[in-house]
Amino acid sequence: MNNSLTLEELISEYKTLPAICAATDYSNNQSVKNHNRAADRMREIIELIKSDYQHFGTEKFQELLAVEEHRTNVWAAAQLLEILQLDKLNEAKALAIIKKVANGNDLDAIGFTTWLKEWNQRKK
Repeated sequence: MNNSLTLEELISEYKTLPAICAATDYSNNQSVKNHNRAADRMREIIELIKSDYQHFGTEKFQELLAVEEHRTNVWAAAQLLEILQLDKLNEAKALAIIKKVANGNDLDAIGFTTWLKEWNQRKK
């Protein structure tokens, strides 16, 4: 991919996007559109990191697993597992974050329970 942003700029931008998702008002169409754009941009950033920064980018991005503000760690965990190759330790960290959400009692728990089932099917 042709990217003019540095790795630090990409990660900095990524860190702003979960706040948009966290503020989503599902009764407001514009708010939902903003959420979807933010989620799409997060995925784009991960793809840019994968293509332009390879392993070094993955290592730096994994640091977001520790950022709980606006559930940045949850977004990062799912996208790291889906898009990037992780070492076993960081894969376990990412899965632990997702399992914690899946064990909750809100709508995210339902979504991540399904996500984990699909993940486990792909890993077989």
